[in-house]
Order: sequence, then structure tokens, then C-alpha cells
Amino acid sequence: MKKIGIVTFHRSHNCGSILQSYATQEIVKKYGFEPEFIDFSSKGQRELYTVFRPFKFNTPRNFARSVYKNGLGALLYRRAKANWSSYDRYLLEKLSVSNMSYEVNSDLVESKMDYDVYLTGSDQVWNITIDDYDDAYFLNFVKDHPKIAYAVSQGARDLNKFAPDTGKISEYIKELDHVSVREENGQKWIQALTGKEYPVVLDPTLLHLQDVYTSIEESHNVPGIEKNKYIFIYATPLSTEYMALIRKYAKDNDLELVIWHNDIWLKRFGWLKGIKSPKAQNPGKYLDLIKNAKFVCTSSFHGVAFSTIYRKDFVVLENDGMRAGDDDRMTGFLKRLKLSDRIVNESAFEAKMNEAIDYTDFEVELKKNQKISHDFLDKALKD
Repeated sequence: MKKIGIVTFHRSHNCGSILQSYATQEIVKKYGFEPEFIDFSSKGQRELYTVFRPFKFNTPRNFARSVYKNGLGALLYRRAKANWSSYDRYLLEKLSVSNMSYEVNSDLVESKMDYDVYLTGSDQVWNITIDDYDDAYFLNFVKDHPKIAYAVSQGARDLNKFAPDTGKISEYIKELDHVSVREENGQKWIQALTGKEYPVVLDPTLLHLQDVYTSIEESHNVPGIEKNKYIFIYATPLSTEYMALIRKYAKDNDLELVIWHNDIWLKRFGWLKGIKSPKAQNPGKYLDLIKNAKFVCTSSFHGVAFSTIYRKDFVVLENDGMRAGDDDRMTGFLKRLKLSDRIVNESAFEAKMNEAIDYTDFEVELKKNQKISHDFLDKALKD
């Protein structure tokens, strides 16, 4: 069995990052590979998920934000420490991770590794503006083995505008043997950069049926809520206007509220208003909360992805990024799968919450997009 080394955000204490890692792991197994995550985690990534973050002194605004975030961290210290342990335990149980760990790009030496093929993706691994970013996500350290980029995302950042050295990035991409992207904007931007058009494929989470995730669910253990009697809120940021609309709908329909993000729960006075927020969080509890919710309110790509996997009623809370047009992570995916009407603004919120989702067209489009994705993987992994 050939061994495949995967470079992605598997160490991020983020449900979407860990679950897309798990989905990638499981899909390459089906193609006869033994997957292993190369345990690379940059300094920026490690700092991003610490309880207290380093203070930034480069601008007054960044310093003020550092003070604010660390203030929240102090208030949520016990929850944050419990979450850290829960996420780390979960990802090490569910993912096959290399024994060797790496912190800087220069530590990644191909000749000292034992992989037949290397793969990067999906998530926002090519978003060069985020703290997690490193050239390693272009597999720049691999010269002598096949290299695949699957469903890579740039977030909402055009490499042509934001890359400090577009020539270097262009060469990295051209050196990859097979490339696919997750968004149409990403396809357009990379074509402008390299002169090549690469296919748009599904996020790996959407290549599996619900039963693949059943084995990695964990009981959410949120006291006082019952199946199909609560709204699950997975949205950051969450405006006061949306919060008021969600609370009103919950009250009118005798539903409890569960907010995932502890900082949102704190800032929106969930602790004062009887809103629940799970302790010791991890992706298994997240899946369980989506699965058993009456409704999901989200602004997250993977919040939508797993709402569709579990065939839940959901709404997407429109934000400035979606309105601007560059950030098509959500809008492009929903358009392709015939669910664009689930994006709501404040005025459409209640009406859409009262409209159940008909997944008939979604099922048809999902199968078409899964075929495109598997055709890519079939060629890339068998070359």
C-alpha cells in the first residue's frame, strides 16, 4: 500500500479544519493509500489557538485588538483550557499523524520522509494573508515525488493582489502534478496567475455520506436541551441584530438556543440570557449538535456543509464578505448545489426559518459534483 503525506491545517483547533482533514484521510483510504498527516504547524498557527495571544505593537489598532482578545481569553480561561485539551485529544484519536513534528518550513526535508505521494488541501491553505499560512502548503519542499493539491482555497484573497512574490507562487503551482480548487473565484485567480484553468471540486467533507461521520460523533453533553428542540448557532461574527432575531424566533417557537463559540456566547450575554454553550468542545460534539438541532444558523462554510450532510434546515446569516463578492466560499458552493436561497439578511430571516428545505435538487447536483471530484482524484491518485 502506497503511503501519502498530507499537509493541511489538521492542528487547527477548528471544527472545519479537523473534519476536512478527517474526510481527506478517509477518502484517500478508499483509493488504496495509507494516509498520514505531516505534523507541520507554524508558529502563527500555534499562537492563533493559544488561550492568550502575543500582543501586537505594530499599529495602535492591532495593539487594541490584542488587549481586547486577551481580555476575553482571561474571562474564558477555564473553558479555553478545557477546549484545548479536548481538541488535541480528539484530533490525535481520529487522525493518523506523523511521529515527527515540524515547526518551520526548513525542517521539512523530503529525503528524510517516507511517502510515495504528497497532498495539500483543502481549507484555506493558500490564503497567504492568514496567520496559519506557510509556503509548505504549496508542497515547496517536495521535488522527487508526485504532488497533488485537492480543493485548495484562497479564502477571499486573490494571490495576484496579495502575494508578495507572484512569480514564486506561480512556480509553486506549476510544479504541482495535479491541482483542483474549491471556489470559482480561486479558479479564476489562479488561471490569471498561471495561465492554466484547474477544475472546481467539492470540499472533501462532501464526498462522504452521513454514516462516515457517525463513528466520530460525541455526545454534546449540553444540559437542558432535547433533540429537535433547539437552534444551533455557529456563526462568527454574530451581530446584535441577528442575535435579537434568533432569540425572538426561539421564544416564539419554544426552542432553546445553543451557541458554539464561547467568545460570541460571552459578548452576546448568553451567560445572562439562559443561552447554552458547550464546554470542552471538539468536532465530535459539534457534529452531534448539528445532527440533533431543529435549525442551524451559521455563517461558516463547514457549518453549511455539515448542515447539508445531515439534511438539516438551516439559514446562512449574510455578512459583508458575502455581499462584497470576492468571498465566494459560501455563495459559490450554495449556488452550485441549488441552495442559494438559504442566505438571508435581517429582513428575510423569519420567513426563511419557516420554510423547510427541499433537498431534491441538491441531491442531483451533489452527485454531479461528487463525480467531478472523484474523476479528479481518480486520475491524480492513479497517475
